[in-house]
Parts: sequence; structure tokens; C-alpha cells
Amino acid sequence: MKKLILMLVICIQSGFLFATIQESDTLYYNGEKLPVDIGWTHPAPLETYFMNNDIEYPFFSISTANYRGHVASWEITDGKLFLEEIKV
Repeated sequence: MKKLILMLVICIQSGFLFATIQESDTLYYNGEKLPVDIGWTHPAPLETYFMNNDIEYPFFSISTANYRGHVASWEITDGKLFLEEIKV
């Protein structure tokens, strides 16, 4: 029984270790190009916008490296966040 539990734990953890890294959004701030940390625990800003406003999500998954179906470019200017571009 202990061997079965150990094998199950190893299988579950190995699935997390080999998960595909998500393609990140880009943030431009003070002339710097910065990646936006996106993953299962950090939804993209556009995903959050649709969830918070009860709007149906218009994008579809296109690969395991981009489950959200889009890549966005953002810019902070004058203390405000602007959506510059969406690539589908």
C-alpha cells in the first residue's frame, strides 16, 4: 500500500513539473519591455476583466503554451494601464 501511495504522489508531482509554461503578455513601462507573470494562479489582466464583468470570454485555446487564446501588450503611461494590442 505504501508503494502504491508513493507511486501516485510521484506521478501527480511529475505532471506539475513538466507543465507547459504559458506565453506571457508584455508590459511596457518607462521604456522597458517586461513579461507579465501569467499562469494557473495568475490570470492575465484581460481574463480578469472578463471574469469581473461577467462577460463571455471571446478567445479560444490555441495551444498548450497559450490556454487563454491571446497575447496582449500593455503600457503604463501617466499612472494608467492601457491595452495596446491583442494577438490571437
